Amino acid sequence: MMQPPSLEHPTSTTPSVPRYRRWAVHLAIVVACIGSVATSPSATSPQVIAEYEGPPLGLTTRATTATRHFKVRVSVQEQSFDRVELLLRAQVTARWSPTDPNNHETPWLLTRLYIPSDNDSGPGPGRGEVLILGKPNQPLTVEPLTSDSSECKTDQGCEWTVPLEFELLPHAAEGSVEVEWKVTAEAYAEGATTLPKGFTVQVSEP
Repeated sequence: MMQPPSLEHPTSTTPSVPRYRRWAVHLAIVVACIGSVATSPSATSPQVIAEYEGPPLGLTTRATTATRHFKVRVSVQEQSFDRVELLLRAQVTARWSPTDPNNHETPWLLTRLYIPSDNDSGPGPGRGEVLILGKPNQPLTVEPLTSDSSECKTDQGCEWTVPLEFELLPHAAEGSVEVEWKVTAEAYAEGATTLPKGFTVQVSEP
């Protein structure tokens, strides 16, 4: 996992954005750009949508990372179209609770949604977003993360296992973060003009 620059020996005393925060913003931009060359589903293709809201999870400044895996399965009864295109979206809401309520330093939460792989080599590159947590116990929502599309042939079985990662960036004040998350899967029947019989998409945790 990528590590932030060391802050043990700062080299400047001039007022500026802390180095780890500059690193966080830079990382969000880099991660968000990975995989941008992938194709997108056709806007005219029939689609089905499913949502899954996972149980909340907790992070602390001592246990800073967590990963949730979810499965996406597309089913179809008739193979009257070329392939399935899958698009994923993740919405994350976080609440910050500092150990010392008088400490006004706010941490940063990095969320990564990985692109489903079209083969057995595991998930592809991730897209990430950094959320600057605000006032204690104030819920804040990350801009929805959207994966690039992934595809499969209808005669091969369409199922993906996708990781969603959470990381509380280092050098934050002591405290904990409660994270709520929801995933939306959009499956497109590429090559079809009407919704194929039995075309469904499901999202669940293993």
